[in-house]
Amino acid sequence: MRNNVIQKPTLAVIGAGLAGLRCAALLAEAGYAVTVFEKSRGTGGRLASSRLDGLTTDLGIPYIETHQPDFHHWLQTHSEQVQRWQPCESDFSLSASHVNPARELWVGVPRSSAITRAC
Repeated sequence: MRNNVIQKPTLAVIGAGLAGLRCAALLAEAGYAVTVFEKSRGTGGRLASSRLDGLTTDLGIPYIETHQPDFHHWLQTHSEQVQRWQPCESDFSLSASHVNPARELWVGVPRSSAITRAC
């Protein structure tokens, strides 16, 4: 008798930024074997951080803004690596500042690349 079990293929994800790692995590949850390939020494992609002599510098985007409910929920469930950020925005032409609570901005804690470790 033939074994009719269909095996899922092994998949490769290129890039260990947030999108690549989140994709790899979802594929792994679905039962796929996944290998992530990254050109840099660490994770992060556009959320990369660098440490030198005990100091940390974020090298990429300053925050994440999401409009996808599933991703928004994922961010909320990883409060050790991600926190909501509400900057005070200024309009210099009006000499006014305000906080816009409608914008949901998120930052990595303690540095941007920490978000990728939540994947």
